[in-house]
Amino acid sequence: MAEFAFRLAERIESSPLFQEALAELLQQSLIPLVGGQSRLETVRTARLSEAAVALARSSEARHHGLAQDIAYSLVACHPDSRLRGVWRHILAETGNFPAGDYVSDRPLVEQQLPWTLKVREAARRDQNTVSVLGQEIVFTDFQADVWSQLHGHQFVNVSAPTSAGKSFLVQTYLLDELANTQTTRNIVYLVPSRSLIFEVQAGLTHALKPLADRVVVSSVPQVHDDLHAGKSLVFVLTQERLQTILNESTIKFDVVIVDEAQQIGDADRGIMLLGCLEEALARRRGSKMLFITPSSKDARTIAPLLGVTEVQTVRSAVRPVRQNLLFVTCSGRKPKRMISVQLHRQDQEKLTVGSVRTERSIAENERLVTAALELGKDGQSIVYAWAPASADSTASKLANGLPELDNFIDSPLEKLSSFVAEHIHPEFKLAKVLRKGVGVHYGRLPTTISKAVEEYFDDGHIKYLVCTSTLLQGVNLPARNIFLKNPKKGTQGPLEANEFWNLAGRAGRLKRDTHGNVFLVDYEEWESQPVSDQQTTDVEPSICDALGTKQELVLTYAQDLHHKSGVKDEALAESVFTRLFLDARDGSIDQTIERALARYPTVSASALKDAVMAAQERVSLPTSLLRRNSLISPLRQQELYNHFTDRASDKVLSAMILVHPRSKHPDAKTRMETAFRAIHTHLEGKLTNAETYFGWFALAWMRGDSLRSLIDNRVAWELKEAKLDEFEPEKIGSFARQVMEQVETKLRYHYVKYLRCYMDILTHKLIEIGRDEEADMPPIPLFLELGASERTLVSAMQLGMSRIAAIEVSKFLPKEMDAESIRQELRAKWFWRGEVSPFVVRELERLGLLDGAGS
Repeated sequence: MAEFAFRLAERIESSPLFQEALAELLQQSLIPLVGGQSRLETVRTARLSEAAVALARSSEARHHGLAQDIAYSLVACHPDSRLRGVWRHILAETGNFPAGDYVSDRPLVEQQLPWTLKVREAARRDQNTVSVLGQEIVFTDFQADVWSQLHGHQFVNVSAPTSAGKSFLVQTYLLDELANTQTTRNIVYLVPSRSLIFEVQAGLTHALKPLADRVVVSSVPQVHDDLHAGKSLVFVLTQERLQTILNESTIKFDVVIVDEAQQIGDADRGIMLLGCLEEALARRRGSKMLFITPSSKDARTIAPLLGVTEVQTVRSAVRPVRQNLLFVTCSGRKPKRMISVQLHRQDQEKLTVGSVRTERSIAENERLVTAALELGKDGQSIVYAWAPASADSTASKLANGLPELDNFIDSPLEKLSSFVAEHIHPEFKLAKVLRKGVGVHYGRLPTTISKAVEEYFDDGHIKYLVCTSTLLQGVNLPARNIFLKNPKKGTQGPLEANEFWNLAGRAGRLKRDTHGNVFLVDYEEWESQPVSDQQTTDVEPSICDALGTKQELVLTYAQDLHHKSGVKDEALAESVFTRLFLDARDGSIDQTIERALARYPTVSASALKDAVMAAQERVSLPTSLLRRNSLISPLRQQELYNHFTDRASDKVLSAMILVHPRSKHPDAKTRMETAFRAIHTHLEGKLTNAETYFGWFALAWMRGDSLRSLIDNRVAWELKEAKLDEFEPEKIGSFARQVMEQVETKLRYHYVKYLRCYMDILTHKLIEIGRDEEADMPPIPLFLELGASERTLVSAMQLGMSRIAAIEVSKFLPKEMDAESIRQELRAKWFWRGEVSPFVVRELERLGLLDGAGS
């Protein structure tokens, strides 16, 4: 039967009559984009429906995708047709039950279908149904396959398109896993960036709500024996935070989930991620590991680096929502300026959709905005920008092309605009463009604001959202339309093919849209042509890339005994050198090289190994200390140790010990500057006087100063330096972006890394010379990453709160509260006095922290 279904589907697909009908269907389903009205003959609709039923019964994924596209297109052309039950059945036959229920939500018994189809669909649905805590959940075929593999194997690799339901599946799996265990479990969910932590933590907190009395979900890398005793722990961490918790505790993880696992190819951070996975597996050999990637990447290459030979791979190329790649070109002169749209079809000629006339400019630097304004009128639209400054500029152009909103005063948009002005700056671009229903989203934004923007976009308050490459890191922001023009990833050049497909996958929202549109403006002029490259490629771990194709860079770095640390272009070389140096210490360097070069059998690393071995005699620091700081060259760490040794007198070394940021110590700022100066000179190996600025900046940040006050201070300083009374609004917006960038890239990443190393080596030296009592310093790196040092603030963030929310809430709480006490306090009636911003209240609701409050 399966063979017959496949052959029938092949015959249908190859039929010229079918291809002609399909082309007409696709064109008619998209004609509203250019102002037309969909028209399709009843007979043709029926024939296409019959063809889709046959295609859906094939076992070939390609046929399933085609059947799904037909069903969605027919729904777009005939939203009120009595055949919706048939189209629902087609989607159900492909295993896409959520889409089928969206097309027709009537119970199966009420659908106008032959009884044989009803029985078949019911049986199909039963196959994909699981019971979790007494609730029946219907999975897609892809989800059901992953579910089976997770319950039967230790290592699972999942590759699927955006919106395939991966997050929901993981949440459901963890709920089932934790509900059915009699012992406590430790789980870590790894995300590629801080911007994703809140989203994932909020989602897990909500999903695990039935187990709230015995499960703690946290994003702070600390284990509190008193608070966490007898409870399962679910951590949502970046690899940096995972390394911290591995360094500071003996925790063993039962389950490790690596989201966006292709990030293991991200230079030095990829090396760190690999090291964390190795350590987690070394501590518990039975740890279950799940690697998740978009459909354009396959993470099966990670397992061999961990010494794992058996990994179960589940792939899905079928997108749950139909996605149209649309080429957009502009031509003509006023008053006959035209925007033409053509549909991309794999291995076929482009299909002309139509043209629309525009009065707007079609100059080269205006086409992206003009296309978005003319073609994005239906549904929410994402417009891609390559950098934050570009995003602000594009958002301003979009806003200028839109009319004033009639009901802006006292609207949700006004409230958000005022909130942005209060917490960032009134001249910040987002505060202004919200007045026209335009938003901006990039990684530097404070979490409370970025989540409010996402929610407003999801609710329809924001019609156009300008985004940067944060979308590539898994931020959940699907939209009806996405507009791209020669897309780049910051200063790194054009998007790679897998990044393009990851981004394009955001078009179309499951259970909301029949399709998503990806508009490619001036595609023929792009620096790269990613549309033609749809193949799934293996993830290339950065250590394999470094030894296999970039070994000369690593060798040059290793042979330079006076190399620097923290140089952006040398980040990969430094991290690989450090990794090999440590492996040489414990005798595993040959194994590391062998595993990394498994796919490069003709490449030798003997010269590199010799250089690493030659550097060993220059470093006396213990391996355990060096391993805690695995992204910083051991030679540079030794240099800092030598600096401390040369100044080991009581008075001099005491002046280098850091004190609590909120202490009344008269030398707190001076000591911070001293630490930064030592970092710059001895760890990084560079000459700079930046310690004065960053010493103040770091202290203010850790003491809980608001982002707005930090920006105001920067503007005031710049005015004083320029001897001016005021700046243009654009200049102030630029300063705001710079301060946010320094917070994210310098304070919360760069200096967290180096201050941790500074304190580790200083502590080692103090203990070495018998001054153990002075070695107990506060956790400055944690304070710096969180932007808080007061116990209540830190505890609030442990519950998942953003910095803005924690600061607002802490105003009403005692200074020394632990996380559980805060949780109980938030549920008291007094908290509903309306003194807390509604955006903060909404954040607390998403985290499940206000359940029962006000009742």
